[in-house]
Amino acid sequence: MTPPGRRRWARRRPDRGSTTVEHALWVGAWMTCLVLGAQVVVWALAQLACQYAANHGLQVARVQGGTPAAGKADAAQIVQMLGTNLVDGLQVSAQRTEDSVTITVSGTAAHIFSFLIIPVDASATGPVEELQP
Repeated sequence: MTPPGRRRWARRRPDRGSTTVEHALWVGAWMTCLVLGAQVVVWALAQLACQYAANHGLQVARVQGGTPAAGKADAAQIVQMLGTNLVDGLQVSAQRTEDSVTITVSGTAAHIFSFLIIPVDASATGPVEELQP
């Protein structure tokens, strides 16, 4: 007859070390989620920078005497001022008609994973300001 303590240990032996394996798998999953979360934050900041730059360039280009080139240069300067590594492949376009101005800022968000390239773009359109005497 075996004591009750030995019987309990004999029953648990096939699972020996499974806690270590499970812990290693969970840590890997948590680290992946953490890095993906960081990538989402970088993408959101890059999108916000593009939107802010497009709005700022719009305000420069829509005033009386403003030009699309001035709005384009201002938008590019704002993105560079916010973070040089935040948006890669920055492209800014500006278009002005008699009634409206459109500034478009686009590029790709800085990436943590080299295979994950996320495009960001923002466009701002507004009326041209005119002084009425």
